[in-house]
Amino acid sequence: MRIDRQMLKTLKQDLKAQRRIFRTVQMQRKWDPEEPTHVVFLVQETSVWPKSEPVARLMLESAAFHVTFLCLPRAKLSAMRENRLEFAQNDAVDYIRARFGADNAAIVSAQTSDGWVDLAALRPHYVFYARPYDIYLPLEYHTQNVSRYARCCYIPYSFLMTQAFAPMGASPEFTRNIRLFFACERDEAEYVKKTLLPTPLRKVRLDGYPPLDAWWKLKRGNGPFTVTWTPRWTTDVSAGGGSSFFMYWDFFYELAAAHPELRVIVRPHPLAFENFINSGEMTCAQADELHEKWKTLANGRIDEDGDYTQTLAQTDILVTDLSGIIYEYFMTGRPVVYCGRREPMETRDFALLFDSFYVVDSEKALSQQLSALLKGEDEKKDERAAAIETLRTIMVKPPEQIVRTILIDRFGKREAQKRMRTERT
Repeated sequence: MRIDRQMLKTLKQDLKAQRRIFRTVQMQRKWDPEEPTHVVFLVQETSVWPKSEPVARLMLESAAFHVTFLCLPRAKLSAMRENRLEFAQNDAVDYIRARFGADNAAIVSAQTSDGWVDLAALRPHYVFYARPYDIYLPLEYHTQNVSRYARCCYIPYSFLMTQAFAPMGASPEFTRNIRLFFACERDEAEYVKKTLLPTPLRKVRLDGYPPLDAWWKLKRGNGPFTVTWTPRWTTDVSAGGGSSFFMYWDFFYELAAAHPELRVIVRPHPLAFENFINSGEMTCAQADELHEKWKTLANGRIDEDGDYTQTLAQTDILVTDLSGIIYEYFMTGRPVVYCGRREPMETRDFALLFDSFYVVDSEKALSQQLSALLKGEDEKKDERAAAIETLRTIMVKPPEQIVRTILIDRFGKREAQKRMRTERT
């Protein structure tokens, strides 16, 4: 039997990763078992942080854990295009301080005048990654290096949605170094399991997606009826069907101008403006002009806040391209208007959602659909409710499940349960 060279190389790399994980687990077993479990959360792209926040908050409330937030500056997309790693200002420090400063949390800036903070010196038991890409991080924080002294964990920042994203969202280069991969979709879990060697040293868990529990329970607050449009960051149709970014700016501006009783919010993907300027599809002057134009509206705005949750929570109709935030918003039961085509390789879980979307592919179709919804004509309301009930059994589990998994991984099931009972009393 002839073995492909690339397959052999992948096999060797996977075996090396398993040895690193094994040595780390063995080393940590010699540590004082009475020490609180030290968990470090790497925070770099603030827009994806809400995915991990429910888990971090629970750990902060528990005497069984010691939590550190290691805050990194965002990597510049323009430099990445030229295969260079440069960093912007470290906004993550102020972002995390605003959310956790009152909790006496350990908030550390990863970048100092002497270089990068030595993560190994912090002696973490676990390090949580928020994105499956080492390339945005300093070499010191790559999973291959961190897995030598800590157990690496990953909570996906987005749903898989289409099998085409699997090699990027769960690449072997990243996942082979992960001790606990908290998959949020069934197809994602299966992909990781079949891509790498089966081993008890790497655990792929379906413990629910932390934010969904809160979204399912969310109640609509006070405020004007709100329509939000969330266009994608790339027009490349091979990357999730492209983007409606250049199609509907005038439409939504005119919608706001014609309906002062409505609130209209445009929230492009955080990389959208930077990417379109770098690709030449838009100039800086055009981007500035667009921002200035929207500032003239009393009931409309471009939302570029680091946290999307507040905008989604007050949204009554979401108009969107392919995006991971669909799942969170979908759990509210409110209507989704989807711009684009159905993905041919969609995952089983995304297919459940898609059947209850309103799908549009032109300004005329968008106008007709919004007009109907604004009149209260929501034909797919019952379909959404049925899909939510199905998805709840798969994805909606309290974040305590992930916290429990961490304790079981460190101490074993019996000892972990004993410690959890002790804390409850």
